[in-house]
Order: sequence, then structure tokens, then C-alpha cells
Amino acid sequence: MTPTRFLPLLVAVFGDPSAALFAQLPLRNTLLVDAHVGGSLEPRGLRRFGATCWFSGVDAQAGREPWVTDGTAAGTVLLGDLELGPAGSDPWPLGATSAGFVFQASTPSAGTLALGVFVTDGTAGATRRLAGFDPIPPGAVLPVISFADRVWFTAERGGIGTLWVTDGTRVERAPGFPDFDPRAGLPQLDLSAAGVVGARIVATWWTAATGWEPWSFDGSFASGVALGDFAPGSRSAGFQALGRHRGGLLFVAESPPLGTQLFWTDGTPTGTTRFSVPTASGEILDVREAVSLGSDVVFDGERTGVGRELWLGDGRSSRLLADLVVGSGSSNPRSLTRAGDRVFFWTLDGGSGALDLWSTDGSMVGTRLLPGPPTPRFGLLPGAIRPLGSGTLVVVESTDPIDRAPAELWLSDGSAFGTVQLTDVRPGGVARARVGARLGTRFLFSAADPVAGSELHSFGLRDVGAFAVEPYGPGCGADVEVISGAPRLGATFGLTAISEPASVGGVLVGSGADSLRFGVGCAWGVGGTPFGLGPLQTDPTGRAALSIPVPADAALLGARIDLQVFVAVPGGPLLGALAATPAVEVIVGR
Repeated sequence: MTPTRFLPLLVAVFGDPSAALFAQLPLRNTLLVDAHVGGSLEPRGLRRFGATCWFSGVDAQAGREPWVTDGTAAGTVLLGDLELGPAGSDPWPLGATSAGFVFQASTPSAGTLALGVFVTDGTAGATRRLAGFDPIPPGAVLPVISFADRVWFTAERGGIGTLWVTDGTRVERAPGFPDFDPRAGLPQLDLSAAGVVGARIVATWWTAATGWEPWSFDGSFASGVALGDFAPGSRSAGFQALGRHRGGLLFVAESPPLGTQLFWTDGTPTGTTRFSVPTASGEILDVREAVSLGSDVVFDGERTGVGRELWLGDGRSSRLLADLVVGSGSSNPRSLTRAGDRVFFWTLDGGSGALDLWSTDGSMVGTRLLPGPPTPRFGLLPGAIRPLGSGTLVVVESTDPIDRAPAELWLSDGSAFGTVQLTDVRPGGVARARVGARLGTRFLFSAADPVAGSELHSFGLRDVGAFAVEPYGPGCGADVEVISGAPRLGATFGLTAISEPASVGGVLVGSGADSLRFGVGCAWGVGGTPFGLGPLQTDPTGRAALSIPVPADAALLGARIDLQVFVAVPGGPLLGALAATPAVEVIVGR
């Protein structure tokens, strides 16, 4: 008997501990705005920048063009008809810089080579094409990565590739990089699977002698260095960056004869090591996904006699976390997503075709099958899993078992009882709900109802008791870390500011984000009517701990508070006298 079948009995005997938290679910009145009256907006590519979200949407007269929303109906607006008429420019997000949000768009009426790079500050009047980049034929999504307050991307024209970089004011060729011409046997750079560690980008670099191998650089060509020849000779290593862990970057690369293996790097050849070390019972083969969980990493992999299952490692040893399909069968874990102190994932039983949602805290006992959401069998990829705030809550896309199309959103806290239907946009029908992005105190998503069509929807973090603590914006000369607790009603959470040793500073507290900037990389990030708290003083290591109590006042549930620490530093980067941490957005939960 599966664990799911025990749940009705357990609820009957012990009660449902999530009942109070999720009593008001599912949510039905979530439509933010019917922006395309009589049609469908079909929002895509939601990306948060500052106090707004960029996305592309369809307008009856303009076609698919860039839009922006501040989370309100009045603040959801078309940024411009870049390709005049109903054809649309088919924009796609690239990334954010201090100067604005950068995106690509196609404007065929401007000429045959029509894919250009644009920037916006979130207003129609300041949405413009960036100079310096020669447009290329439309149809491709540019490989891109954000690094050092700039957006880096490669583009190919006439079979020759070029590395470009923009700070949001102009596009330029990356300094010192030659063009990439594979026909002439010249080296090539690929950013499609790249990651960032410290002050370096880790991407893949091709030469005729080595094939595609991991390669890191600090933005200049002269700094480039190969991290190793993982697939010896001209065979390619198939690099894919996966995420951060303990100050470094996790990635997978082909390592014959073991298939893809998990590695950790600090961006240097000597600081690159294999992470998926063998167990006492044999090698773990063909690692595909991994996610950091405390001091360990949860990853998938295959071993003879066990099949493809979930593993746990710390870089020195590895162990089987759970044999979810006992024996040589495989549960095929996928979509590993961390939320708080848990990892959520789907499993797909290759024999039965069952697609199930699970969560783990890194222990066998704490690895649980979660009831719902409904899924079909065979032939479909699992829906997206998106963390909601900073705790263990996640939003999950479900798939209608009959229509085999995206249905409603579900919510889970990772406990045996805490997985429930979150939305009911189209009762009895298929809503095609897709996860989007958190914007302050609200979560945005797309869904289709029978009246408005596919439009932008939202719900409040207050509706589900979610909390969030998230740094944003640039700091200069100082940093901030979340060290303990959570901003829950009646609880205390802790932050640490990091700057110069034995320095005096204070905390600015406000509500909402601001964008007052003092040169590149320095910003006043706290909006509203801010007030000061302090003083504080850093210790001999340059650290100052902040303990912040949250009153047990129900009126604060879902409230937003913004914090930023300023430290007096003679000759500092901010006005020659101060250092500033990134601002910190705090959403109060329960």
C-alpha cells in the first residue's frame, strides 16, 4: 500500500495539521487584470526587476510585445509596439542591470537582420533599442548570463559568433575576445549552460584538440582558463552548470567511462573536484541534476542493482538517500528544487508510468510521497516547481489526467498533509495555469478562465502565510547574510552585515523598493518614508549581527518591510564616506 492511501485514515485519527493554514484554499478570484479584452494576453517570460515584472503579452493591435506590471491592474501596461502592427516583436527576457531590464526583440520592418537588443526602466517612454549591436536574423534566443551588473550574450551572424556585453546603456563586443568561426577551426564559447562563481563566469570553450570543456574567465579573454579535460582528447564533456554550494559552483560534465559526473569548482583548475564520489558498493553513473541542501548535496544518479535514484553527498562520500522503486527499477528523480530546508522533486516510474511529487529533508525518514497534485501517466514532462518566499512552501503546476494539459496550481509545504489545490481559476475545466514570479507581497502567474481567456493572475503571500527574506539590488563595499530564524509572527530572525572591521553604522528601514543610485554598483534601495535604527558596530572580522523581533500582531501578516545597512568607511564607495549592503526585502508570514 502506498503512503498516499494511508492519509485519509491518518487525518481521521489525528486531524489535518494544515487545515487552519489552508482553510481558505483553493483561491478563485485571482484575475489581476483582463488586459486583452475579448482575447488572451497569454503572458510569457515573467521576470522580476526592481518593483516590477517584465513579461511578453499579446495585444489585439500590437501582437506579442513587451509589457510590465507592478502587481496592480492599473500598473499592468504595454511598453511599446516595437514592430508596428499586429505581427509583434516576439520579445524575450535577457537580464537586468542597474540601468534597466534588457531583452531581445525582432523588428523585421527595420530590415532583414532584425533581432535587436532593447532596454527598459519599466516605462514606455524609456524603452529603446540599444546601440552598438548589429541586429541578426530573427528566430533564435540568445545564450545569455548576467554577471558584474552586465548582461553577456553570444550571437551568430553569417556563421561567425561574437561575445557581446551590455550594462544597459550600450552593447559592446566583450574586451579582447576574438570572433568564433567553427568553419576555420577557431575556438568557440558557449554560454547556454553557463554559471557564475565568485568573480568568474564558468562556460564551455571549444578547441579542435579538446572539444567542448568547462572554461572560466573574469570577463576578459586573457583571464580564460580551462578547468580540466574531463573527456580526454577531442571528445566533448557536455558541461551544465547546476547551482551554488558552499561558495562554489556545482556542474555536471561527461567523464568517460562513468557518463556525466557531478563536480564542484571555485572557478580555478586546482579548485575543481569531483563531487559524486563512489559509494562502497560501486560507482554512481550519469548524474543529471543536483541541488545544495545545507552542507550536503542531493543529486540523482544510477548504480547497478539500484537503478536511477536519489543520492546524498558532501564531496567526500556519497550514500543512497532513498530507493523509491525498490530493486533495479528506477524512480527517475527530476526537477530537484530546494525550498527552505527541503528539496522537492518529481519521480517517474519507468514501469508503471506513475508521476509523483516527493520532498526530502536529506534523510531517508524525511523523504515523503506527497498526496496530489493529479497527474497523467506516460508521455508528459512534470510541471514546474517554484519556491514561494523563503520557507518550505512551493507552488506546483499540475496536469489534467484526461486533457493532459496544464490544469491548476497546487501548494505544498513538504509535509505529509500539506499539499493542497491552490487555485481554482476554471472550476471543472483546464485552467492551463503556469507559475510566474514573486513580486513583493504577491505571486504572479498566468491562467485561462472561460470569460477573460489567458491573462495575468496573482495571489497574496498573506493568503497562504508565506514569508520571505531576500536581498536585492547592488551593494557597494558591504554585504548581508540571513543567518537564523524567519520573519514569522511572534518570532525573531537574524541578519549579519559584513563590511570593514570595527566600523560604526546604522540600519535604514522602509517599505518598498527605491532606485536612487550613486554611481555604478551603489544604490539607496529602501523606499517609502524610511527611518533609521542603530547604531551598530562591526567586530574585528567586519561582521555585525542584527536580531529583529516580529510582533505577534495578525495585522502584520503579509506586510513588507525593507532594510538596508550603511557603514561609515572613510573613502568608502558611497559618497566617499559610506559602504552599503544590498537592500533586504522582508515579507512577514506565519
